[in-house]
Amino acid sequence: MIQPSLVVCELIFSDEKIGAWEMGRFAAEQGLTGIYKVFAMIATPTYILKKAPRIMSTFYRPSELKVVESSNRSVKIRCTKLPVNNSLLEFRIAGWIERAAEICNCKNVKVEILSALSKGEETFDLHVSWN
Repeated sequence: MIQPSLVVCELIFSDEKIGAWEMGRFAAEQGLTGIYKVFAMIATPTYILKKAPRIMSTFYRPSELKVVESSNRSVKIRCTKLPVNNSLLEFRIAGWIERAAEICNCKNVKVEILSALSKGEETFDLHVSWN
């Protein structure tokens, strides 16, 4: 997945991290439309984001992702295992999560990468907040 992502980023985007983020957003748009969109629109954002680990495991094996903190307006997601430690994969996941929250009718979604396996850190942590 990394090589095709690099090629797409080189052809379409000026920055590979922005490209990976946008590809993640596109994947969420495609995966959470149709019959799933109705479900995503009526479920709470926290509920959908708590399901992200199950969704992730269908795309990335091995992967370990879980929600470690949650409130009505934010979640902290921790990933301890990915099939490859690569920043493009992490940005793609962050973009997917951002778009998934937007599909759940969250406004002003902000996804922050707090730590990254690709940088040699022990976890890949994301903080997701919305209004």
